[in-house]
Amino acid sequence: AEDKDSYDFVYFRPHSDSSCFQTGQMIKGKPSWHNKQSAACNGGGVRGGKWFNVKVVVGQASADIYKDGSLIARQKNHFQQRASGTMIVGNGYRNTAKFKGFAIKAVSRTTRCSSSSGYGANGVGKLELYLNANQGSWPSGAFCNSNTNSISLPAQKDYSISVDMYNIKGWKGVNSGHLGIGWNAEDKDSYDFVYFRPHSDSSCFQTGQMIKGKPSWHNKQSAACNGGGVRGGKWFNVKVVVGQASADIYKDGSLIARQKNHFQQRASGTMIVGNGYRNTAKFKGFAIKAVSRTTRCSSSSGYGANGVGKLELYLNANQGSWPSGAF
Repeated sequence: AEDKDSYDFVYFRPHSDSSCFQTGQMIKGKPSWHNKQSAACNGGGVRGGKWFNVKVVVGQASADIYKDGSLIARQKNHFQQRASGTMIVGNGYRNTAKFKGFAIKAVSRTTRCSSSSGYGANGVGKLELYLNANQGSWPSGAFCNSNTNSISLPAQKDYSISVDMYNIKGWKGVNSGHLGIGWNAEDKDSYDFVYFRPHSDSSCFQTGQMIKGKPSWHNKQSAACNGGGVRGGKWFNVKVVVGQASADIYKDGSLIARQKNHFQQRASGTMIVGNGYRNTAKFKGFAIKAVSRTTRCSSSSGYGANGVGKLELYLNANQGSWPSGAF
């Protein structure tokens, strides 16, 4: 924002999922539409009567727009980059709204990565994140990771982090590398993590923690993946459902591990690639969402509950009568 009458903007439409957001500019008090974009939002539309989070990461030439942790657009800047902003509601529609937690901060889009890393970099899609992990050796080089994304949730509310990932190449070619996801992120240097090894089906995944910028291995796990290993040169999906004490890790829809949390539950995460292995990878569809693990079930239900195996789901259906109680 140059002042109260001149700034780049994005607004959201709760009444239209197909045109969920709209970009443009205010120029001397008048809306303008240079390089405008309007489309559906990754992760779904917005709804009135409930909070949602918007974050805009502003570079010299363009801005990445996030809704609830999901990248929805890369918008070319009309005005010169300056750390100044405002909250807006369109006139003419009897519209009222409320806002909280407004903050402006200096950011680094990636940490411990090549300067070639970024959204739309090196020929990947403009909504895909390219990470080039070429900073030092392992483990001192730790992880090349994205800036953390987060959403606000009530205390003790479970959430999920999901992303599609694609190994481009590592030190032994396309089927070598260490790419993954972090959760419960305090910041860019401290989070729980899981990464995947395209070069080893028997040790397909590895869990651990980044603690103040250093990899650590409290309650670590490494094993084969249910449903088979991962391969470079093709997309696979990772989803982590995070509870108060532990996280359930899924690869392509199959539960592969239940991992004890090291950090306090917080809906904040990152995308990671291990340094020291000449590893490049790309990511898309990163999303953080509130979740309920079961519906119309006893609170005792869940994976590993009531003495079943930790990768088994226990369901206790004690909510009402049939058919009103449904399933």
